[in-house]
Amino acid sequence: MVIHYNLDNFNASNAVFTIGSFDGVHLGHQKVIAEIIKYAHQINGESVLLVFWPHPREILSPLGKNIRLLQTIDERISALEQTGIDHLIVFPFTLEFSKLNACSFIENIVYQKIKAKHFFIGFNQRFGSDRIWSPDILQECAGVWNIRIHQLSELLHQSVNISSTQIRDHLFKGEVRLASQLLGYKYNIKGKVVKGRQLGRKLGFPTANISLNDSVKIIPADGVYVIEGKVAQKYHQGMMNIGIRPTINGVDKTLEAHFFDFDGDIYDKNIEICFVDRLRNEMKFNNLKELQDQLHKDKEKARQKFNKNYQILISPDSYKGTLNSLDAAQIIEQALKKSLNNRVRTVIAPLADGGEGSIDILKHHLPDLHKIHVKVRDALMHEISTYYFADLISDTAFIEIAKVIGLNKLSPLEQNPLFTSSYGVGQLITDALKKMFGTIVLFTGGSSTNDAALGILKALGAEISGEFEGEIPTGFELEKVRKISNIPSLKARLIIAGDVDNPFTGPEGAVRTYAFQKGATEKSDLEVLENGMQNIQNIIYKQFGIDLNKVKGAGAAGGIAGTMHAVFKSEIINGADFIFKLTQFDKKFENIDLIITGEGSIDWQTMNAKLISRLKTLIQNSNIPIWAIAGHCLDTKKMKILLDLNHVSTLSNNELEKQKAMMRPDKLLFEHVSTEIFRLIHQITI
Repeated sequence: MVIHYNLDNFNASNAVFTIGSFDGVHLGHQKVIAEIIKYAHQINGESVLLVFWPHPREILSPLGKNIRLLQTIDERISALEQTGIDHLIVFPFTLEFSKLNACSFIENIVYQKIKAKHFFIGFNQRFGSDRIWSPDILQECAGVWNIRIHQLSELLHQSVNISSTQIRDHLFKGEVRLASQLLGYKYNIKGKVVKGRQLGRKLGFPTANISLNDSVKIIPADGVYVIEGKVAQKYHQGMMNIGIRPTINGVDKTLEAHFFDFDGDIYDKNIEICFVDRLRNEMKFNNLKELQDQLHKDKEKARQKFNKNYQILISPDSYKGTLNSLDAAQIIEQALKKSLNNRVRTVIAPLADGGEGSIDILKHHLPDLHKIHVKVRDALMHEISTYYFADLISDTAFIEIAKVIGLNKLSPLEQNPLFTSSYGVGQLITDALKKMFGTIVLFTGGSSTNDAALGILKALGAEISGEFEGEIPTGFELEKVRKISNIPSLKARLIIAGDVDNPFTGPEGAVRTYAFQKGATEKSDLEVLENGMQNIQNIIYKQFGIDLNKVKGAGAAGGIAGTMHAVFKSEIINGADFIFKLTQFDKKFENIDLIITGEGSIDWQTMNAKLISRLKTLIQNSNIPIWAIAGHCLDTKKMKILLDLNHVSTLSNNELEKQKAMMRPDKLLFEHVSTEIFRLIHQITI
């Protein structure tokens, strides 16, 4: 994130801009920022956020000098940096600036200084001295400068119905746990430890008196709280009294923290106090003995808050090329039990999203599935032995194309979508049809092919005609195909369960998105494959009247999903959602405190039908925190915000670390979870 304290020489590429105070950078703010970042990515631009300092109320309100906020400006900058925003402008709010009307602001700031083409405004957000809230009126002003106004939808507004004012009110009432839940992290204050009267030491409860660094921060209502104190990067559990100490006839408000099992010297040390929960109101006792007795009761209740047993659901996807889902889940479980000892109960429920390992995950959850062994051709037409599973009760066959034509089945030198075929998948389907299964579910993730399912059709008995050599055209010959005929009638319901929702062709289609991953090496390879896919798209439109670019997920598995949908009227569904339903996964997160998931790579594609995004959707009403562990992720901050997760961490930050991680993934994952779990527990309320 680039921080700008003035707009001189400001420069951002294709800026997508928004404005606000963003006090607290709470969960609602994070959803708004995610929309800005997402849109900037879609148009190949940069996200720009402007915050005012001092707070406008401090300048405009008669009581402004007494304003109390959730964050200092430095804390706000630090929190906004964690969102992955590209540019942050800290703009000085003055009385003179407050007189600027909305249209003048758009002209003088948005157009002339920031040069933004896109300006996002909140639902019912008001701008300028004239307090304009209508997006139509704002668009009239912005249109003059070729700026497009985007209003965040009412639906988004309702889903993030959280305000800084609401959180401040909770804190003023002492409701620190509610405030933290809306913030997405434990509310905290910072200060220095100073010497007090040392009365607590005489009572057996030595305390650290805290002098705040900044008077702008909200101090929660008077009372006794469960806290964590962070000194020199170490957390100490304890409790704190905020108030005037009426038992000893105190007058001035103090903040006194007592830490359990700690007797170190922390005078003059900087300290951060994180509020966990509220125990009680401040009380006046008849004598010091009554106060001492109550402190013992407070301490016992506070310890119970920390000594809770965590119930953690472990549900990763596979870490492709290194660890399957079950192995990864078991390693995570071992690390948790070592770190949290007897304070953790784990539920292992490995997952898949329609990609590699999907049918093995089904077998784990549904042990009565029957395994059927078959000999078929792989992507290079070599004979291999493989298998699929069947549910004999529901008369359903579960086929995973990665078992036959998976990219992981080929060496790096063999991987090339120009020359690979899906023929072996057609052989598996043929076997299932011969065994007269009424339903066939085809999991399409992880393929090495880009032949638009022509290999499958050939194996099923269809005729493919054109100017290509041989009988089965592969990716580089798709452009030479002229007709698909003699298509057999499948006497089974065919369901395509995918892990992506890409269109058939185009900038986000099968070729442009995945061909390089599958082994294409030159831009010319992409042109050949894309031209071929467009040819198949045209043939299908002429023969079946279906525009595959209007079919969501048609580009899955190099076009297998789209072609099978058009030719056999098969249904395309989300693989993760299908597995959730089949395994009754929604029943597994009852009484769960934390979900740990993960996969090999977390990136922009993760947002499109992948397991983690679907898992978040499934539990969105439960408020269970989610920690996603990536084998590799270039920007954990941005992905945390975009996926609306509580924490995203990675085992590798660059290509060199990625290669090392793939050599010992088990050891690295174990060590990562062992250390990171403590940081996570401190960060979020669980």
